[in-house]
Amino acid sequence: MAALIGAVWSCVSQTGVITNAVIRDIFTYVIISLIMAFICTKRQHGWEIAEYCRKIVKTSAAYIVTASVFGGIMGLIYNSTAAGHMLRAMALESEGLFICLLAAMSVMAVLLKHYLIQRAYDGSICDVEADFGKFIVNVKGIIDTGNVLVDNITGRPVHVMDKSCADRCVNMDITDYCCGKGDYMTSGRQKNNCGLGLHYVIFCSVGKEHGCMPVIMADTLTVKMDGKSVVLQNVPIGLSNTPLSKDGVYKILLNAEMKNVM
Repeated sequence: MAALIGAVWSCVSQTGVITNAVIRDIFTYVIISLIMAFICTKRQHGWEIAEYCRKIVKTSAAYIVTASVFGGIMGLIYNSTAAGHMLRAMALESEGLFICLLAAMSVMAVLLKHYLIQRAYDGSICDVEADFGKFIVNVKGIIDTGNVLVDNITGRPVHVMDKSCADRCVNMDITDYCCGKGDYMTSGRQKNNCGLGLHYVIFCSVGKEHGCMPVIMADTLTVKMDGKSVVLQNVPIGLSNTPLSKDGVYKILLNAEMKNVM
């Protein structure tokens, strides 16, 4: 998204809509750079806001330096080579054609990225349905050989789901539990079929070195992959605050034990 915004602004800035060079540079090196940095930098809260601001400033500075270096290189090519003279002639003779060419290249880049993502996960993505009794969550998942979490209470493998999926569908406030409020055996959603409510499991993965992850119990977990379907009963589902997939392709990391089942 940040790259797309930068590409669109590059096209807009070349149309001459903003004639004042100072205003155009302020938009390019300050406003657009900050927007791109804001999108790319992970949001933080509380005492981490200062660190978050430092990351935005550093990222914006990196954008400016990179743009200046590449701008200088492109300017040298543009003014000192035959290819540069040809591009300049195209831009002067048909500004609309040149802008359409830039837009087409941006679209091609987005499509290529999407294609590469699909190829990377080809054959490994599965459909997962988690049944929490009254609510059902349908997400895409992937078998993670690095996920070897085991629930100490039930002794079952833990599958890790993006917390945002459960927040929308499960009738409980996970934040209260994480802050130590309420009785996990009676508050929020009632105990599931196996008689166990929300509890915690110690982990050393999912983007952090260590910590405690809230775990809720799904009545059933249905996994469909390559025409094969497996249904698990009374399944521990860990809730991760960290997004599991930067590109949003999958929302649940199935335990490595699923390799033996699928």
